[in-house]
Amino acid sequence: MHTITALVRMFKLAITTLLTLLAQPIAAMDLSQLQAEAVSYVSEQLASNNANTRVAIKAEKMDPRLQLRHCDKPLQFAMQSANRNNRRSLVKASCTSNTQAWSVFVPVVIQRWGKVVVARHPIARGQTLSINDLAVEERELARTTANYLPDVAHATGRVAGRTINAGQAINQQWLRKALWVKRGDEITIVAAANGIQVRVPGIAMMDGREAEQITVKNRSSKRLVKARVTARGEVQASM
Repeated sequence: MHTITALVRMFKLAITTLLTLLAQPIAAMDLSQLQAEAVSYVSEQLASNNANTRVAIKAEKMDPRLQLRHCDKPLQFAMQSANRNNRRSLVKASCTSNTQAWSVFVPVVIQRWGKVVVARHPIARGQTLSINDLAVEERELARTTANYLPDVAHATGRVAGRTINAGQAINQQWLRKALWVKRGDEITIVAAANGIQVRVPGIAMMDGREAEQITVKNRSSKRLVKARVTARGEVQASM
């Protein structure tokens, strides 16, 4: 009799314990913690590729009704998109637990600021740029023209292929190499080999921009040779 009574008591206790556990809410993943981990992951991923830029990362609002089980393993993250010219990106967060696996996308905003060459004042088409025409400002790269220039050295001496407004970021494709030699110009032909350099007068048979190969005539021998434009009024030829 006592044995039966003890078994009944144990059964009741087991039922009570089970009902208590079932009544307790399932541990949920803290969305703010999830967002913080996603931002930290993105920051680590971008650190090596943004040495010369300033980066700010912010998680966007997620649906507060979203219920995710607390993960008993470290979350796994993967960037879905991180284009330099796209401010918004998605980070896939995954729980790889054997009993409660799930995945969700965390939206983030990535802002990058970098040094950008801009026009100090209006620049006319065909104008050769000098350092006085240019300035360097910090700009948000997603809102800046593609092919921007980070240093004025990449623009000085170049020729504007279009009109550029004051304050406008300069696109590398808007610039042309300067014309250093014109057809009919008296030029110097330089040839070097085995430590010996020869300089002879010549005539340009065609226009030539920086580093372009053109045809020139040796004034002494009257020979036509191919030479590369290396400076204003000077070309380099093979001996």
